[in-house]
Amino acid sequence: MLSGFGLDGFDTLRPSVNGEGGKSIFALNLNGGLGYRFYIPPIESIYLNLQLRYHLVDYNNSGGTDLSGNVATMRLQFGFLGNAQKQNRLKELRFSY
Repeated sequence: MLSGFGLDGFDTLRPSVNGEGGKSIFALNLNGGLGYRFYIPPIESIYLNLQLRYHLVDYNNSGGTDLSGNVATMRLQFGFLGNAQKQNRLKELRFSY
């Protein structure tokens, strides 16, 4: 189970030379979803992570383009687990497993 929150924002217009005309839009992002980590054998420290999330956002753009609606995202991550300090100490002890 995953959950999170954040602040999304972007600039819609560039400000003119005197600093007028620029507009920024912000929204609170509340999200939740599911994730699973698949370990790749034979090395159990390498994995693929799949996350599916649903984001509740509400961009307030009164008088402009309608930006209402929520967002669904999918993440695919590649990673590895390790403890370099532990491995170095085991190497100093000439430990092998």
